[in-house]
Amino acid sequence: MMIIQHRGNGNFFKNSITTLLVFLVLALLPISCDVVCTNPCGCGPAPQVRSFNIISFSSASYNSNGVEVSDELFLPYNEVYKSIKVEEFEFVSEAAQVSKGAFPGLVYACSPVPPKSTNALLYLEIYNSNEVTLGDGTVLQVGEILNDYFEISSDFTVSPKNIEDFFTEKQEIYSYEPFKLYFTKNPEKETVITFSVRFFLENQVEKVLNEVVLSIK
Repeated sequence: MMIIQHRGNGNFFKNSITTLLVFLVLALLPISCDVVCTNPCGCGPAPQVRSFNIISFSSASYNSNGVEVSDELFLPYNEVYKSIKVEEFEFVSEAAQVSKGAFPGLVYACSPVPPKSTNALLYLEIYNSNEVTLGDGTVLQVGEILNDYFEISSDFTVSPKNIEDFFTEKQEIYSYEPFKLYFTKNPEKETVITFSVRFFLENQVEKVLNEVVLSIK
């Protein structure tokens, strides 16, 4: 009888160890409320957005397939656009890497929150730099505002809009996201349009991008 009791105690000890290990494994899983967390990014607080101040913008030409091309290459006016993006910026705050509720060392396969400008874009104006005569006789004067000749889009818009409609609400500016400018009038001949872009941001911040070149035909 003593031997049987000893074996029973051994089995009880093994079962206890197994149960403890199961609870330890479950303890490593991220929990939200009273259910198992199913968010692959974890159930702790979302990371804060890193904010920056814009120093300058830059431009580049792209064809309709999204391939960068030379500013001097003449393409059909409806097969090329100007990409405008943030060129230089400086951070004004650093995001604290909060992992509250997560087990130390646990890594989630999620993209970081993209940095965002402290000031959203309220509007922009496009000014002609050199006098140009289009094929139908239309003359673009120096200093003329060319907004009516362009449409604009971003990664968050389905299709280009005229500039007035695009800015019915402010546009957040992210470090990776370009704005795209499309010339909408057929020039009917090889034409180089050189212009500057004036950006109106929140808190009365203004930036200017000069010598933007668009070669179309």
